[in-house]
Amino acid sequence: MVEKGMHEIFPYVYLLLTLTLVLPVATASVERAFSAMNIIKNPLRNRMGDQWLNDSLINFYTKPPWPHNPGSATAFNIESGKFDAGGYKWKLVVYPNGNKKKNVEDHISVYLKMAGANSLETGWEVSADFRVIPLKAFADASNGYLIDDKCVFGAEVFVCKERRAGKAECLSGINSASMNKYVWKIEKFSTSKTECLESQPFNAGGQTWKIKLYPKGADDGKGTHVSIYLKFANPEELSPGSQILTELTLRIVDQLNAKHFYGKGIQWSSASGIGWSNFITLGNFKQLDKGYLLKDTCLIEAEVTVHGIAKAL
Repeated sequence: MVEKGMHEIFPYVYLLLTLTLVLPVATASVERAFSAMNIIKNPLRNRMGDQWLNDSLINFYTKPPWPHNPGSATAFNIESGKFDAGGYKWKLVVYPNGNKKKNVEDHISVYLKMAGANSLETGWEVSADFRVIPLKAFADASNGYLIDDKCVFGAEVFVCKERRAGKAECLSGINSASMNKYVWKIEKFSTSKTECLESQPFNAGGQTWKIKLYPKGADDGKGTHVSIYLKFANPEELSPGSQILTELTLRIVDQLNAKHFYGKGIQWSSASGIGWSNFITLGNFKQLDKGYLLKDTCLIEAEVTVHGIAKAL
């Protein structure tokens, strides 16, 4: 058609034929590109922010330069280029046939290495050691780790910046933490002359607590708000520096309309306790149609879940 100049007479027919010939190649290229993206983009990363993704490294190796025979590369390794995460420079080190120096025979060894570790302050160290996948599973084409003799290694690095000052903590998490509910009924509320009302002690998460309520406010809520706190009943029993990771809901019950007023949060609680100085305004609390005070009685509910304990060493 081109040789006889017909493509100039029938340009649209020529364009249609061109697209028909190119389409299979273009479609295959796009599919391969999306297949690679599916390895990198997963539901977790789709929910990450830009900074989080910037601290992720994805290395795409084409035709890996290591021999496929494990015995022919005793301690062969590949290092990625330097990348930034948390203000530091890192490298990913891969031993395709396992790190023989550490007697790894049947797994791929992967290490996270800090580039320029000599710049760290005295007493700092970074250590990461992984055996990612057995060699047999990696070489099995049906698992999809090697596609067209290509593979992808990735590292997501999260840096917690805290200078070492000669102190340490032991953090104990609580598996299957359960929520404990306590209801405090305060009668003759308006006739109370005390600045602070205290509930009876109650147990939650292996700790003994009590609720403190300031009818006329405390701290920066004094005179304008009702203040309410969750405190340890026996703070002197806590070891110095100890903290409790506590999930807390404090609720003033609406006894008329069931439209309760509540505050909710999760934070580390120490001997000083946790809560809100500006919990609810005095005007809102005293409105009769709100149902917070019914027959001069107030109901306070506390839902407490202890998720972990940190103790100074």
